[in-house]
Amino acid sequence: MKRGVGRRFAVGTAVLLAAGALAACGDDGDGGGGADAAAGTPEAEARAAFDRMRDALAAEDGAAACGELSEEANRQFAGLSTEDPPTCADGFETYLTAGDLTEDTDPTVVAIDVRGNRATVHAELDSSPGPQTARLVQEDGTWKVASWLTD
Repeated sequence: MKRGVGRRFAVGTAVLLAAGALAACGDDGDGGGGADAAAGTPEAEARAAFDRMRDALAAEDGAAACGELSEEANRQFAGLSTEDPPTCADGFETYLTAGDLTEDTDPTVVAIDVRGNRATVHAELDSSPGPQTARLVQEDGTWKVASWLTD
């Protein structure tokens, strides 16, 4: 059963921003690193999660993207779903259909900062004049995307 999309999309444009604000709160450790962190390091693991999300967006694959999202971002995208019961994948597909998240699918990572269970990926996009950041959070030992490339 389909539900209305109009108001939900307007709210949805801020979904990853709001989730990112939550992810930015609090640090429980110290760390940091460049874009070319050594394999097996927290920076490399955060970079791998960033790359998986980038690939899911480039493929416009909502299910894969939802698999890379934090629990909070996943819940927020489920709120955009037009299905009953709502799912993140359907909400993400609704979001992709209504707005072009995949305009620039090849960000250049310039730095990765890890502090405890939080990571910030700094990237440059051809379509944006300034630096962009993606925020990640570790959930059950796995890096998940809380917000995607915002300035």
